[in-house]
Amino acid sequence: MKKKLLFSICTILFTSALSVNAIEISKPSFNTLKQVAQPQATQTVNEENIDTSGTIGYINSQLLNTNSEVQKAYESLFSALLSKEDYNKYQAELKAIQDNQSLSDAEKSSKLMQVATDTSAILANEEKQAEISANLKSLSAEKYTEYVNALISLTNAGAQYMVLADQCKSISMNIASNPVKAASLAFELGQVKDTAALLKANMKSIKDVTTKVIAINKANGIDVKLPENSSGKAKKIDF
Repeated sequence: MKKKLLFSICTILFTSALSVNAIEISKPSFNTLKQVAQPQATQTVNEENIDTSGTIGYINSQLLNTNSEVQKAYESLFSALLSKEDYNKYQAELKAIQDNQSLSDAEKSSKLMQVATDTSAILANEEKQAEISANLKSLSAEKYTEYVNALISLTNAGAQYMVLADQCKSISMNIASNPVKAASLAFELGQVKDTAALLKANMKSIKDVTTKVIAINKANGIDVKLPENSSGKAKKIDF
């Protein structure tokens, strides 16, 4: 079951990466998400083929929402696994980013994701394993449930990123197949590329963190089962 779980998560993230890579990836400029609440005149790519749920504004709003859920999951995992000193350092870095008035919401989201990825390196530190195991064993039933659900949330986020990557691909292909409108939609295509780059970075972050957490679970005899609902998405569970 542990191998099956790791394989499922890696499959989701690998498939997502393939979808994103189908679009030419450029370095994210953050201009896209800065304007997430301000629909552009070029937002509708081809109204006959793409509905509102496939526009870049919708994709970006969903991306920010999913990023927020990912950050909550990271905090739950780190609070359970890290020492008080390491966790406090992580929290201080997050606060410094949140308090930075010069950063847009998109820039903050990206930097918060990077801090989490960097912090997860502690989870693979051999010298920290005994401490991590002790922290796991000391979790209350409530905290253990929160820990398990955090891992489930990351799995769900990976699936959501895959959906958004597919939508980016659809918009890009739609623009490419409509040369008459292609010139007027150049700005829209630039937004799609920025969003695709952000999605790729976020999926890499989830993969890095979940891989380390699953290894820790395996070393400590923890088997996290991911029940599925009719939509194929893992459900949060209560113990």
